[in-house]
Amino acid sequence: MPGLSLVPRYRTNSLGVRGREFARDDSYRVLAIGCSATISLYVDQDKTWTGLLERCLGERLGQRVWAGCVGRREVNTRDVVTMMRYFVPQHRAALGALIFLVGVNDLALMLSKGAAYDPEFLNKQHLSVVSGGLSAGCPIDTVRRPPGASWRL
Repeated sequence: MPGLSLVPRYRTNSLGVRGREFARDDSYRVLAIGCSATISLYVDQDKTWTGLLERCLGERLGQRVWAGCVGRREVNTRDVVTMMRYFVPQHRAALGALIFLVGVNDLALMLSKGAAYDPEFLNKQHLSVVSGGLSAGCPIDTVRRPPGASWRL
């Protein structure tokens, strides 16, 4: 398939994030959390979508931007909430934006569970993680843009 490598170059930083280390002169940081599409496992490091986001947004802003991702194959929204619970609160002051890639694995879970699937799972045990765990410093209900930024890349 075009763009995929048989032996991709894959690096993680000291935090376990696929991306370069944070730098003091990063004016804005974006973290993507989600499934295999998030992590781009078979794509060389410099060609991942978060790598492209980092370069394009940095060029548009004329500033140094950091973008990285954490994810795994076959995760669903429940797994993403768990990743948020343990990773984001530790680094919320350093992050400007979060991007969540979820959906297709939730559909697969729903189809496999049939009538046993509970679509309200986030409104039960995990709600406090989403609202309480992130609201103090890294809200997911508020989109923050760096000054002068346009979301169209």
